[in-house]
Amino acid sequence: MNRSQDGRAGTPRAASPSSSAGAPSPSEDPRSTDASAPLLQVQGLGLRAGSSPEGRWLFERLDFEVRPGEIWVVLGPNGSGKSSLLAALAGVFERSAGTMAIDGKSLH
Repeated sequence: MNRSQDGRAGTPRAASPSSSAGAPSPSEDPRSTDASAPLLQVQGLGLRAGSSPEGRWLFERLDFEVRPGEIWVVLGPNGSGKSSLLAALAGVFERSAGTMAIDGKSLH
């Protein structure tokens, strides 16, 4: 429970981007030479259920980029493919379509 300066319970709040959350800012990140360059690029990502090419699509044609300093959230109802998306991004599930790159290096 958050408490205000006078000791009363307050409303929980998210930390502001300027607060120190332990992660280096894009300008301090030693991996990043260009703060505007994406760390992760995903184009046309798709994943089918099961190993059959005729399986239903869990998701398809997904495009996005993650840049230094960004925070992303994956939201959706039960069974909508959130864990499958994260597993495909991590390489646990082989993607059915699309390309991914980390720091400009293609992942196979």
